[in-house]
Amino acid sequence: MSKRGNNKFPGKSLLNGNITRRDFTGGVLLGTGASLLGMAAPSAVWGAASTPSRPNWPPRGMGPEWTGPGGLGDYATSNGNTHQVVNSAHGIAQGLYKPLPKDAVDTGEVYDVIAIGGGFAGLSAGYTTMNESKHSCLILDNHPIFGGEGKMNILEVDGQRLYAPQGSNDFLLPNEFSRQVGLLHPYWDKLGLPNTFDFVSTGPRLEGKIKVARDNFGPQIHQMTEASQAHYYFSEDRKSGQWARNPWENSFRDAPIPAAQKAELMRFAYESAIPAQAPGEGWDAWLDTMSYKDYIEKVMGYSPQMTDYVSPVGALGAFAFSADAFSAYGAYHFVYPGMVGYYGLPGRELLEKVEFGTFPGGNAGIARYFVKAMLPAAISGGYNYSDIHNGTINFAELDKPGNQVRMRLSATGVYVKHDGDPDTAETLTVAYEKGGTVYTVKARSVVMCGGGWVNKYICQDLSPEILGAYEHFNHGPMLTVNIAVRNWRFMEKLGASAVRWFNGEMGFWVNIRQPMKMADGSTAPLDPDKPVILSTYIAFPSPGYDAKTQGVMGRTRLFSMSYADIESWVVRHYTQLFADYGFDAQRDIAGIIANRWGHAYVCPGPGFYFDRNGVRSPMNTVQAGYGRVSFGHSETSGRQMWSEGVEQGRRAAMQALARL
Repeated sequence: MSKRGNNKFPGKSLLNGNITRRDFTGGVLLGTGASLLGMAAPSAVWGAASTPSRPNWPPRGMGPEWTGPGGLGDYATSNGNTHQVVNSAHGIAQGLYKPLPKDAVDTGEVYDVIAIGGGFAGLSAGYTTMNESKHSCLILDNHPIFGGEGKMNILEVDGQRLYAPQGSNDFLLPNEFSRQVGLLHPYWDKLGLPNTFDFVSTGPRLEGKIKVARDNFGPQIHQMTEASQAHYYFSEDRKSGQWARNPWENSFRDAPIPAAQKAELMRFAYESAIPAQAPGEGWDAWLDTMSYKDYIEKVMGYSPQMTDYVSPVGALGAFAFSADAFSAYGAYHFVYPGMVGYYGLPGRELLEKVEFGTFPGGNAGIARYFVKAMLPAAISGGYNYSDIHNGTINFAELDKPGNQVRMRLSATGVYVKHDGDPDTAETLTVAYEKGGTVYTVKARSVVMCGGGWVNKYICQDLSPEILGAYEHFNHGPMLTVNIAVRNWRFMEKLGASAVRWFNGEMGFWVNIRQPMKMADGSTAPLDPDKPVILSTYIAFPSPGYDAKTQGVMGRTRLFSMSYADIESWVVRHYTQLFADYGFDAQRDIAGIIANRWGHAYVCPGPGFYFDRNGVRSPMNTVQAGYGRVSFGHSETSGRQMWSEGVEQGRRAAMQALARL
């Protein structure tokens, strides 16, 4: 049995009735069991299903059977928003800390800056405070480990250590073009992140037969340009289907869709002309007056089928919801079809110049560079990226007295209030919950580095303007499922390194990554006979509903699934895709980890970005902050990438320092 309680799940397995739930060690099965199928239905355990009128469901009370196993190493107890994190967060929304409990413990601490949230924004706020001042900073994070969505899963299959992203993934390689056009954040060089990377060669077995992308998000978002061998699977009944192999190379020849739609797809994907309706000046604000769906259909003149094609891409890539919910200006930032021309480059030149890459554990690698820079002893080893990516975390060093920047984990910020009028107060009271006890500390300024879905409950004296602006911050969930397989000969036989499916139960894409070479010998293989992780990112858009309703519907679905439901879907879905090519779930799946993010993305609807008619936009209203409180999170730019989280954390920290 597992030595860690959170991974100790007795019972028979869906894949092998004789194997109990265990950690990934030496190739032993992890998290593929049917014991969970014997539990009561989700509605019986967690209460009635959520509705738009009951946005605070589910109640506190989820257990480890909902979270599922978390893998190995320092991230084993923090795979996404675990049941502990969700229970605690819903306590905030349900008013458990209004007023503060009488037995709250005053730590007696006073900090110049307190950053609530330890994702990229919080890490950047702490790093900025350290670099720009001598002021003290405390970072509070509700997870057992820092990084926000920039965390990793660590697994071991048949003696091979494997890493996979929990959420935040991909970065732009620091080539000359990305520097010239400002796509590389200045902190990249300041932190000492590498300027060159090597990736594992496909070798003679795959060369000329199967292309493998270096990352996950690039090929999902820009499917026709990335170096991946993608086949498309069309299914009507979720039991059988038809393959369209290499559709972008043969104009969708084998796809079971009308010829006119095939031709339109090819035009749509490569569209680069700026529409005649676009103004010569102010085109960016003009884009922000409409949804991406309206831009596609009413401005560009394409059919609703093109919206249907790109909607899941937009949901997964940046906005969680369908194309009728997010602003066309948001689509511009991610170079979705029809947007290339605004960059002043012909055709798809921009996408051809930008190179994507990913650390083995996704952007956890970048988050760890921030921690190493602020607290060198907190991560073992030296300063090369193999050491920083794989080094053991010394948790005692994170919250060590005497450090200019301290980080307190499993500490959920629950309460922030000025000690007096926000316009004149010199301090604030900050409360956090840790281990069932509420503690209070004092701050001279606060940077809220979490999302608006919880900020509006934590900040007790929030200004009416910001509270109103937060009504336009609608958030959607994401599920990242990392599936470890003992080999991927079934994909080799199919002739693909990536698959997109249509009309499936959920999700739409999976691909294999070209591994990054690691100097410490931990490089993963790129061999169809060796283990690999299939990472599937799943959004829950609901076209035809407004963004707020889509968010509630998506979270209802995410929260209602037990771990066993997710596991069962993986077995069922991947069997449908690959059984004809030799895939056998019982034999080939070594384990499954689910990472749930209830509020992964903000959906910037039309009007989110730009002031209009003398009225500040929701984005600019929240960025302004109030009193001694600043807001810094990737959502406050409407572009949720690691670099935007870093920039918003830096901006908000500079605001906080200016108030001292």
